[in-house]
Amino acid sequence: PELHRTCDSYTVEYSILEDLRAEYLEYPVGIDNEILGLSFGAPWKFSKEVIDLFNGKLYNLHSLPLPIYRGGASFSWQILNQSKIGTCLIHQVNEFYDEGEIAGYESFRYSQAAKIPLHYENELLERNKLFIINFIDQLLNGKDIKLTGQPHYLSTYFPRLNTDVHGYINWGWNNKEIHNFICAFDMPYKGASTFYRGKRVHIRNVDTDLSDGNFHSFLSGLIYRKEKSELYVASPGGSIVIKEINAEGGDSIFNEIVLGDRFYTPTEKLENAMRTRTFFNAKGLINKSY
Repeated sequence: PELHRTCDSYTVEYSILEDLRAEYLEYPVGIDNEILGLSFGAPWKFSKEVIDLFNGKLYNLHSLPLPIYRGGASFSWQILNQSKIGTCLIHQVNEFYDEGEIAGYESFRYSQAAKIPLHYENELLERNKLFIINFIDQLLNGKDIKLTGQPHYLSTYFPRLNTDVHGYINWGWNNKEIHNFICAFDMPYKGASTFYRGKRVHIRNVDTDLSDGNFHSFLSGLIYRKEKSELYVASPGGSIVIKEINAEGGDSIFNEIVLGDRFYTPTEKLENAMRTRTFFNAKGLINKSY
């Protein structure tokens, strides 16, 4: 919907397709009698039939220095791994995920203030605007684009994530791991999940605190202090400070939390998260369990 509103505001013609095949591309934009294609976050592989239409000018925008972090959910994986590497990168599209030759890139570091996916996204978007405009200007002005092959032996791949399936908190992790995990599923997502008094809840906007010392693993998930706008939860290595906790429907339940209660996540939810892969096609999301 956001892309549709942007196209409408700039009077850009667009079509919503259920299946991207050659016969649908009846009115391509021509640059020197060739078609230019730009992919932004396409969740599926393009067929050879479609790729061949563009004569080498079908490009994809990626947010990390390929060949590392091929795949999807890049911001969440970065936050889990505490990576601050940022990249505006365009590569040719081929029949494999993020393996095409690189057509241009600019690297940077995310700010120290960036801790959730929305922060990463906003900082990247500001840089990508100028990067994409400059790349298109080069094409329009007939400048040759120098392609660089990827060193595949350095590649890493991380699959797409689904917050509803993969976002369950394991309270057996240490303080830093729990904190990073909750941050990885923060805005623009609805938050990492756990259970409180038998009901699923979503947690966002967290910090860590070490002033109360370490906690035995048996205490993990225990709500031991409640302030006006903060919950202090025990975890191995320190405290998780929670500032936002919502019910499944999105309403805050902060005022309902009772001191001395505990957050917990059923083992079957954690196991399902580990054995489920998320895929997308033109019609939406697909979860496959193995």
